[in-house]
Amino acid sequence: MIFVARPSAFAAALSLLVLGSPLIAGCSGLDGDTHSRNAYLKYERGNYQGAIADYTKALEISPQDANDYYNRGNVKYDLEEYHGAIEDYSKTLAINPLHAYAYLNRGNAKSELGDHKGAIADYNKAIEINSQDARAYTNRGIAKSELGDHQGAIVDYNKAIETNLQDAGVVYLNRGNAKSELGDHKGAIADYNKTLEINPQYVDAFINRGIVKGDLGDHQGAIADYNKAIEINSQDARAYMSRGIAKDHLGNHQGAIADYNKSLEINPYNGNILNSRGIAKFTLGNYQGAIADYTKAIEISPFDSIAYYNRGLAKDNLGNRQGACDDHKKAVSLGNQVVAQYLNSEDGAWCLNMR
Repeated sequence: MIFVARPSAFAAALSLLVLGSPLIAGCSGLDGDTHSRNAYLKYERGNYQGAIADYTKALEISPQDANDYYNRGNVKYDLEEYHGAIEDYSKTLAINPLHAYAYLNRGNAKSELGDHKGAIADYNKAIEINSQDARAYTNRGIAKSELGDHQGAIVDYNKAIETNLQDAGVVYLNRGNAKSELGDHKGAIADYNKTLEINPQYVDAFINRGIVKGDLGDHQGAIADYNKAIEINSQDARAYMSRGIAKDHLGNHQGAIADYNKSLEINPYNGNILNSRGIAKFTLGNYQGAIADYTKAIEISPFDSIAYYNRGLAKDNLGNRQGACDDHKKAVSLGNQVVAQYLNSEDGAWCLNMR
């Protein structure tokens, strides 16, 4: 038994629907207004630190201007300073408790920090204020999916679609991901198809549709989708990795290795790709090459129990039973219950009794 790699759904949920550029806020004082305008212009030119400095100056003059706090929060968000962004959105809401966009973007920042429950609370408030904001429903659906509530996510995505969201392709993609997680593969494909009707260049839709086709056993169809994704973006490491896995399923292990090599050229520090290439090498009898790949995967992800177990299998095939057993036991110590069951079975007893 070897753990075979499977590509995971690359959800658009990973990039939340943020509001975009800050508003140009009017201030009560002329100097504050000037600083706000300068901040906006600097933001538009990509000078984010300069924009923050000008919004700060504007707030020194007009400390009760909710929009300047909100705008500064947006700039911090774009700089991935999520804690600082949350602080500014909270100040916005202290001044203006009905600022729906501040709730929406504060929810986005919380979600980026992994606080999905806190994000949902903010999206709820945004929806209370504006029940027609499709972005709030979409982002709440994303947060619910992150918490494993895929059915709840689908309800929110449906609501977002009902409100005629301009970028509905993203919502269909995320709804397809949620359906895939629930095992509704045909429903997922239908949503990915809808995404591609709206945006025929949407790489994630091709990749995710290919993954679901692979789950249904249609590896040739999956490869066709990965090919299309690569035509659109030849530097997408995910597409090469996923195509390699599909080729492995079809027995084209050399072709799979070529794809894994390309994927690693683009993203050399991805343990999943190394693990997948190791599996292909193992299948071809290149146990030393497989061990080298599993070892690199472990260096990148020291808690990867699958890489330890697979490396153990390669060592066993080279006659290194002690090394194999050490890797199997390490996998168990990392919580891999499948390997634990193997060691407790008749087939794995040789290792369980080895010191």
